[in-house]
Amino acid sequence: MDINYEMQSFMDNCGGEDLIRFLIKEDGILNWKTIGLQPVVTYSPKHMDSAVIAGIAYWKGTSYEIIVSEQNFNNPVFEEWVNYLMEMGHYDNVAHALLDHHKAIVVSSKEMLESKTKSWEEIVTEVIYGTRKNNFEESIKKDTIIKEIDILSKIFDALISSGGSSMVTDYDNSKAQNKKRLPTFDAEWQKRWA
Repeated sequence: MDINYEMQSFMDNCGGEDLIRFLIKEDGILNWKTIGLQPVVTYSPKHMDSAVIAGIAYWKGTSYEIIVSEQNFNNPVFEEWVNYLMEMGHYDNVAHALLDHHKAIVVSSKEMLESKTKSWEEIVTEVIYGTRKNNFEESIKKDTIIKEIDILSKIFDALISSGGSSMVTDYDNSKAQNKKRLPTFDAEWQKRWA
């Protein structure tokens, strides 16, 4: 598969690169004119003879975002399986479902270099068997961690602004009160037990 030719054909079928970049601009990405567009390549040995492009993704700072996804693969057997995946899970698009089920990869510069010596079928088969990452899962994990940290930060800020500082004062006062309530032991007892 000539990835550059297939990518251009895919973009043309989606309305062209200008429309795709406009959609990225609508997502709030500042460098929408120059951001790299990464093909999402899919392959399933059980359902298809060769790899195809299933979508286009771009790097959103912490994770890949799928901007367009294929809906029609001209392969009834594969489409039936994809429809089953879409019904099973709650996916935004077909490319996400394929990535989630390890039947696709977001193509990075590493895979572009390797595609000179390996076929796309071989590269995606490595994803299927778990010997290669699909570049999407790791980005989703990072994005999830960042969102969780952001939520914790907001909770912490809310606690502080709602009087959390008085809790520290109360803690100090209760600590001082605890010291007053400690029993005292005479010197002879302390020598025996200390």
